[in-house]
This record gives sequence, C-alpha cells and structure tokens, in this order.
Amino acid sequence: AQVAVCWQKLEEWDKAGEVWQEIEEWEKAGEAWLKEGKMEKAALCYQEGELWQLAENLWRELANWEGVALCCEKQGQWDKVAGAYMELQRWEVAAQIYEDISCYPQGEDCWRKAENWQKVALICQQQQKWDKAGEAWELIEDWESAGLAYQKAENWQKAFDCWQVMENYGRSAIALEQLQEYYKAGQAWLKTDVENKLEKAALNYEQGLYWELAEKCWRDIPLWDKVAYCCEQQGEEKWELAVESWLKAGKKVKAANLLRKMGRWKQAAFTLTK
Repeated sequence: AQVAVCWQKLEEWDKAGEVWQEIEEWEKAGEAWLKEGKMEKAALCYQEGELWQLAENLWRELANWEGVALCCEKQGQWDKVAGAYMELQRWEVAAQIYEDISCYPQGEDCWRKAENWQKVALICQQQQKWDKAGEAWELIEDWESAGLAYQKAENWQKAFDCWQVMENYGRSAIALEQLQEYYKAGQAWLKTDVENKLEKAALNYEQGLYWELAEKCWRDIPLWDKVAYCCEQQGEEKWELAVESWLKAGKKVKAANLLRKMGRWKQAAFTLTK
C-alpha cells in the first residue's frame, strides 16, 4: 500500500494501479487507472471489487453493453439488463427478460424485431391484444389459434376467414351468425356433422327470412309446428300446407284459425270438433 501511495505521489498512475490490483484494493486500483485514462482496466477493477454501479457507468461510457448487462444483472436491475441486450440487438434475450418482469409491450417489441411470431402472438394474448395476436398467428399459418384470437376480439370477418381456410364449417357458421349472414350461416351448418345441424340451419334461415329453406329443414327433422309457421310466412299459396302441418303438430286451434282466415268457416268448425 505504501508503494502504491508513493507511485501516486509521483503521478505514476499505471504503476499505482498495478500495485493496488496486486493487493486487491479494487476501488483504489480503479481510481488509479482512471487517472491514467484507462477506463476498461478501471471497470474491470470495479467489477472485481463488486462495485457494480461504478463499473456500469464506465461500461456505458465505453458502449460495452455486455459489461453493462453483467453489472445491471448483479444489481437486480433487469429492465436495464434487457436494455443492454437491445443495444446488442440480441432481441430474443431482451424479450425473454422483459417478459419475465412483466414488461409486456417492450417484450412484444423485441419479439417482433426477432420475427418470432409465435412469441409475439402469445405475449399479445397476455395483454389481451387479440387482433394483434391473430395477425401474428396468421403469419405462421396457425389458422386455429388465429381464428380463436379473432373470436376473442369479436373480429368475426377475420375469424370466418381463418375457419374457411380450415374448412371448419361449425365455427364458420358461428362467425357468419355474428355477421348476420344468415343464408351463408345456414348453408355452413348443413355442411357440419353436428346432430342438430338442421335445427341450427333452420333458425338461421328464419332469421334471414328464407322461409322456404327453413321449411325444408323443419320437414326433414320433422317439426310440424315449425313447418306450419314457415308455410304461413310464405303467403296464401302455402296456407293449405300450413293447415296440414298444424294438424300434424296437434295444434287444432291454430289450424282452425288459419282456415277462418281463408274463409273456410265450416271446415274450421269441423276441425275443432273432430
């Protein structure tokens, strides 16, 4: 130590630095190297002495981002660690750190720079950015994940586009219902293998006022009261069939009321009594 002090009084800073290092007086060694203008040696001495903030400051001045990352990690400053890796363009490392400390927007930005679209999609979902998640899933052609994300976003047109690629007619039908495309929804339900596909198709046709198509579906089930109702909606030319269907459904009063509307009073009365 006395030798080092002597070198310092002589302003022989490099020799002082070497002596301070030898006796592991790291802070004093770092100060000596700085007097000599040797920032890298000073930073290494500060690191040896676990003087992390002093070392970090020097590494920043030197734009030595790996050194910055190490010092910030030792200080538990993970956002700064991630920032250092961003300077190194090590996007995936930075992204994972941001994700681990729940800095999701920054993590998303890094995953985008890394063009890791699966990770982009997942982190967007964590932020409930469903449209953005859907777009990312589309980029890797994961149509099911994309479709589900668009459904969460209630972006029914985009969801429908994904289900069409997969030929998933059930989910396509649900999206078309939300888009109020009732004819297409009915057609889609008929292409599925669900047990109640005729009923689902018929309900959509009714919503779209496609009474003849709805009638056909109800006949195929059969549900005669539904058939009768659809026949009534199609006008007088179908009222005869409506009466027959009301009777098949056991709804005599409805059949009689329709007969009266047709001016067939005697038949209406007979219908109610037989």
